[in-house]
Amino acid sequence: METKEDQNSGAHLTKAKQAAYRLLKVRCRSEKEIAERLLLKKFSVEAIQQTISFLKEAKLLDDRQFVKVWVADRLSKPYGIKRIVFELKKKGISDDHISEAVESIKQNINEEAIVHDIIRRKIIQYKDPDRQKRKKRLFDYLIYRGFSPEIIDKAIARL
Repeated sequence: METKEDQNSGAHLTKAKQAAYRLLKVRCRSEKEIAERLLLKKFSVEAIQQTISFLKEAKLLDDRQFVKVWVADRLSKPYGIKRIVFELKKKGISDDHISEAVESIKQNINEEAIVHDIIRRKIIQYKDPDRQKRKKRLFDYLIYRGFSPEIIDKAIARL
């Protein structure tokens, strides 16, 4: 016979699953993101673990798939590898998944060409007559976007 406590934990689990569905409806999320958000909503650790297991079994939660979606979105902005790696670590993605993503990016994307295109577009916006100030603004902007200093220097030198 089911006790009152069993019924409450079942209802608690159902509510945790519903909250996770709502989160996933907005955008793809990592396991860590789901766990943190459910914890903020005061769900028990047990309910969170069961919800994550359920979502993984149902193939609604997959960190490897999350990485693919996240990287594609970030590259379309465009962001550099360093920023993408930083964001993935912050989202609790394993080093193995991050390494796979970085290798894929390096094989398919030419960061130097991207930086060159950004500089060509941005240089028009920066009207300051002082070349050094324009160069510093471009450099700072590109560093913030996650591109490496070496690539930025090469691209700026080409222009």
